[in-house]
Amino acid sequence: MDIQNTLLDDISAEIGYTATVALAAWFGGKRMYVPEKFDEKHIVARVIGARAYERFVSAFGPDLVFIPKGAHHERHDRWKKVYDRLLLGQPIQQIVDEVGISTQHIHNIRRDLEARGILPVILRTPPTEC
Repeated sequence: MDIQNTLLDDISAEIGYTATVALAAWFGGKRMYVPEKFDEKHIVARVIGARAYERFVSAFGPDLVFIPKGAHHERHDRWKKVYDRLLLGQPIQQIVDEVGISTQHIHNIRRDLEARGILPVILRTPPTEC
């Protein structure tokens, strides 16, 4: 019996394992329109990296692609949870309690998300004393 490739296997062959894990963690379980032309400012490019996104667009665009949920890497799952909660405006301490990581780790993730252009800097709130 041969093992059949999944769509995530095919995506990984094009963009690499790490980028595929990030793609599945952030967008898994959703249909995604893959454009005909690469745009380095696209949110997917910011999540998986511009080079990986360029290869993704080249291989799968223009088309509507269902991104399967995959076996995620803990780091991407954590980042996505922090991102979602920051967008909701949750206080840092509540995020710490829900996600189970330190306040400093939350701030580090937020800074990295901002630096990548995934999270708008305008959402930054001043650190509060715990």
